[in-house]
Amino acid sequence: MTAPANWQAAGLRLALAAIGLAAALAAAATPGPATGDPLADQACAAHPEAYPANTPLADSSERLRVAQPQGQPLALEIACRAWRQVRRDSPADVVLQLDWQGNVGASLLWLRRSAEAQPLFEAVFAGLQAAGPAQGARAGTVAGMLALIHHQRGQPEPALQWSQRAVDALAGASEGVTASDRLRVRINHGTLLSSQRRFDAARNTFSTLLAEAEAQPDALGAEAAVALGGLAIVARRQSRFDEALAITEREIAWRQAHVPQDPVNLVNALQNRGGLLTSLARHDEAESALQDALVQAQRAEAAGGVDLFGHQAALRESLSALMLARGRPDDARQMAADAVQRMAGSPEDRSARGARPLRRLAEAELALGHLADGMASYQQALTLLAGGGRMGAADADTLQAVRLGHARALLELGDLDEAAAALQQVASDARPLAPAERALQQALQAALAQRRGDIAGALAAWAAADAALADSLGPQHPQRRWLAAQRCELQASLCAGLAGTASSQGEGDLDAPEAEALAQLSLARRARADGDTARAQGAARQALTAARASGQPRLLWPAYALLADLQADAGQQAAAIFFGKLALASVQQQRERLLPMGAVADARYLADKAPLYRRVAEWLLQAQRLPEALALMRLLKQHEQAQYLQRGAPAWTDTRADNPGGVGLSPAEQAALRQLDGGAAGAVNADLQRLAALAAAQRITPDERQQLARLQQAEAGLAAERLARLDGALALLQRQPAAPPRTALAMAAANRPAAGNLHVHLLAGEQQLSLLLTGPRGSRLHQLPLPAASLALQIGQLRDQLQQPASARSDDQTNVLPQARQLHAALGRWIDAAARDQGAQRLVLWLDGPLRYLPLGLLHDGRQHLAQRYQLVVAGATTATSATAGQGRRLPPPSAANTLAAFGVTQALQGLPALPGVADELCDIVAGPVLGLDTTTTGNTCGPGGAGRGPLAGRGRLNGHFTEASLATAARGALPGQLLHIGTHFVLRPGQVSKSWLLLGDGERLPMARLRSLPLGTPRLVTLSACETAVSDAGGGNGREVDGLAATLLDNGAQQVLASLWRVDDRATARFMQHFYRAYARLRGDAAAALQAAQRASLAEGAPARHWAAFVLVGQPPA
Repeated sequence: MTAPANWQAAGLRLALAAIGLAAALAAAATPGPATGDPLADQACAAHPEAYPANTPLADSSERLRVAQPQGQPLALEIACRAWRQVRRDSPADVVLQLDWQGNVGASLLWLRRSAEAQPLFEAVFAGLQAAGPAQGARAGTVAGMLALIHHQRGQPEPALQWSQRAVDALAGASEGVTASDRLRVRINHGTLLSSQRRFDAARNTFSTLLAEAEAQPDALGAEAAVALGGLAIVARRQSRFDEALAITEREIAWRQAHVPQDPVNLVNALQNRGGLLTSLARHDEAESALQDALVQAQRAEAAGGVDLFGHQAALRESLSALMLARGRPDDARQMAADAVQRMAGSPEDRSARGARPLRRLAEAELALGHLADGMASYQQALTLLAGGGRMGAADADTLQAVRLGHARALLELGDLDEAAAALQQVASDARPLAPAERALQQALQAALAQRRGDIAGALAAWAAADAALADSLGPQHPQRRWLAAQRCELQASLCAGLAGTASSQGEGDLDAPEAEALAQLSLARRARADGDTARAQGAARQALTAARASGQPRLLWPAYALLADLQADAGQQAAAIFFGKLALASVQQQRERLLPMGAVADARYLADKAPLYRRVAEWLLQAQRLPEALALMRLLKQHEQAQYLQRGAPAWTDTRADNPGGVGLSPAEQAALRQLDGGAAGAVNADLQRLAALAAAQRITPDERQQLARLQQAEAGLAAERLARLDGALALLQRQPAAPPRTALAMAAANRPAAGNLHVHLLAGEQQLSLLLTGPRGSRLHQLPLPAASLALQIGQLRDQLQQPASARSDDQTNVLPQARQLHAALGRWIDAAARDQGAQRLVLWLDGPLRYLPLGLLHDGRQHLAQRYQLVVAGATTATSATAGQGRRLPPPSAANTLAAFGVTQALQGLPALPGVADELCDIVAGPVLGLDTTTTGNTCGPGGAGRGPLAGRGRLNGHFTEASLATAARGALPGQLLHIGTHFVLRPGQVSKSWLLLGDGERLPMARLRSLPLGTPRLVTLSACETAVSDAGGGNGREVDGLAATLLDNGAQQVLASLWRVDDRATARFMQHFYRAYARLRGDAAAALQAAQRASLAEGAPARHWAAFVLVGQPPA
């Protein structure tokens, strides 16, 4: 029987003890059928023919030995036909029949048909035991096969039971077994104990074996070496790295002295030494050890050694982990990719073993910001570990490592729910976690709790992570210092002993740059919260230096962002803007690499980064760098709408000096970046990458290898230079003039709006509201003490009052006007004053955050509402994608030749109330037939036969005539400039587009995602007369769904959109729409002027504010 070569405990590279058996032994059993006959017959049903009588069994055995490891179906045919031959020709030789039944079972196992192999092996084992001690060796091999089956299935108890039976069977065997055989089966048993975290039992087993083997070094030298390796792995799994390293050094010395004929397993021991040195952060020694192991592996391969367990790949996996720890993610990715390539085509390529290089590849890809590639590699590894590939053996150590890495990736992507689920999988594993695993699991739990605002939970988890490593790593180990800094960030009383590491002159530990960057970021945030500016600046400088040394974009953007915040705190606007732009560029770099994962992943990734866009825009506004500020504000708006609509957000990669209308780097900023990037550090890093690539490809010369070693030593001494270059960049920026450059001022003047218009840009920051007012005669910036949270509260209170019953305008005096005046005093008066000064009649508004819920026209100065004085247009992001509004898409001149396609619902459907007033609404706006109107009843305003009496030629469709198909048909047949009116419920929900939908007249829901793809033609105006935002107080969202609705329609061809911010009584809506369309026809298609006219008419009729203030026009004003 040939045992599958991947029968190893997870994470170990101990050779499987395959017991050598003779092809046939003399049998003393009584004649009769072997006990597995019925099961073998069933497994061999597809191969009923036996081999001819003269077929040598030795030939069949040799063919089987070749076919089984390749997973070939031919192996089962060979085993079945040989078994039938033996049963026919040797009916009395029960043992020989059992032996070939076992070969049938092994072939099934290689074909991943373990459910069929298990009962056959059990029957064979029972038969061999019945044959007596003479068959103990064979019985032990079969028991080992059964242990493998249960181990693959993740069934630890049965696996250990069968392993123990294998040990017992060989111990009692009377012939055909050697002392080495007995030791090796016990080694396999110890390996199972170790993989299942039964460390005391495993240690005792290996220690006993070692003592027996060391007593006979000539006969059992190889077994002693394997026992030492097992002891080292037990210690490593318990995170006792110093002890594991000492044992591994003993193993290496023992192998060199007593097992020189086994170079392959010497490579394994050398690799283990390198991995342990990496864990101890002794990186120079680790890299030297792993390179030595790589040279030894090449020698073994050249001497004809068989790389049975993938040592060549495993060495590259270890080197990849080391290079990533040292801040060389490009080299790490190359090494991991080489490891994947080494595994390609091997029997283990599509088994759990194949997941290990994929794990290292995923880690390196994520470190480089290749988020989509990293997630794909993790998914591929998880598939292999779930048994999706040939043999599918469970590799428990790798599975936990992959799950933890996958959870970290999900946290980086902002998918908190999926990250929590991945961590729950880790916690629910039946095996106890090793200390290093527990530390990483708790650290990720802490990060998750922190993202969710659970500070107490985060503190507890950070403490648990540190406690898991306390027995194995000293307090100055990079991982321990990082964990201590994380707790310090959250609670000042836990910072004892850490303050000194944030010294402005300290160089930190750049041999472990990732841990150093994370630790210094936490210390800088703590110092900033404590008001210690000098300490915060020092730690932030070290954090950025370490982040740049790491080569990881995921560390760069928070390091740039924090340094930008600190520069802003110090009043250094130019430096704040520079580092803020670099932070945004780093975010964008990762976003571009995330595109293959789709819009939802992109939106999640951006969710916690929107405040950074706002802060940089505020700094640009304060610096009077208006074109850049406006470009960034519009980019933010597009990002938010893309997140709501689940579409790809716009790209931003242009850092040219000649792109001043965008958000690229100015010439002074480009000079600062050159200062930051230059010097010996850049040259050393470039040479390091070149030589490391040669080493990975095994094309490096001895002289180049020496140069590589020298550069690695030099790299550690470059921290001081990196800090000096950072200081030099800061000095360059501080010399930049405070006033904006003339080119920026000239561009701002060139892009002012036309006469009669005032552009109003509002940016809702955490601490203040930025209000930029631009008219034909110039711009003015106001920074108002109105935090976004306070604004949301005031707007919510105003909307609450608007929801109160009001039958007439007089009710507004007590319910609405007081708050409308209060908001006018805080915000509206600045807009009103600028409009008067600029001679503006029309306000074009760029709203942000909770301001999207505010009916700005409702603001009241004590005499008039803003809507009475000014025409209002809300600019959607789709129509303002360029650097300035003047370059955005404009409406063609108004025309009297407008036709109207109107749709509506009057019935109660989908749990929403009936809208009987919609019938009047369509009758009053369309001059043409209204299909679906109930002509048997009276009360609507249509003429005879259901003819509408409105001002615009067209056709109306109600209820059953309003379907997705009829909407699409009307849109396809529309002429350019047609109007589209929809009077139905449009349910908008804060969050994402999947929760929002439009009610059709046939009772179906039209999701916004499908509406976005519906061909609407190019309607000049789309009116939605009965919307529902489902946010009564404006405190449950940030208004993205309000913008998102307009963006959906504008993206789909609409030029302007008229919609309501809340549900309005359908009768009142009908009256308002009558006013609007009459004015629209009279004013030749000027929707902004028509909206103002309708609002004035409603006010003149005494309508309450809730009936007229809800309606807003979104899009660009006419040319």
